[in-house]
Amino acid sequence: QDLTLSRGPSSDRVDLTVPGAGRFVVPKVSINLASGGGHITGGGALLYLPDDEIRNTVTVNPEHPRPADPDAPLPEGLIRQISWTDAADFQFRTLKRRITDAIQSADFQGGVIARDRASWLSGDRVAAEFVQLPAKKSSLHSLRVRGHALGIGRSNRPDPDALQPAQDPFITADELDVAFAPST
Repeated sequence: QDLTLSRGPSSDRVDLTVPGAGRFVVPKVSINLASGGGHITGGGALLYLPDDEIRNTVTVNPEHPRPADPDAPLPEGLIRQISWTDAADFQFRTLKRRITDAIQSADFQGGVIARDRASWLSGDRVAAEFVQLPAKKSSLHSLRVRGHALGIGRSNRPDPDALQPAQDPFITADELDVAFAPST
């Protein structure tokens, strides 16, 4: 029950939108439909679109633009984006040996950049664990950044006396572990 999608002579990427997970733009993805485990070979991007744009079907080569350049602002219509250079592994929850649309974990490797319109997180490796809540299939439980961790958040009130251009709050570390309390 393995599914593998690879780029080919007529396409330079696999562009796959999965309900509950987002839009993957990658060179190759392999998923075991019974265990829920998956592996992405090579660099790629995971884009989160507004819920109304993700239908309850898997779509290959959707009518959306390519992922944003990591150094450019997110284009209109994207909520957040994660990009990486080496590989990614993920685990979806299963029910009766069938994959579901609830993500359990994700591990991105190599030059990882996770960002939205208000924040930025980067590191050599970023791993996330998710829990299932009564009202939500996947809720972020923990985040682990390894190697050259950098987190930047947009400040609503920049300090005019701060050295320029560092007006946004930030944190740097070799390793960063963050636990999240479930939202109610």
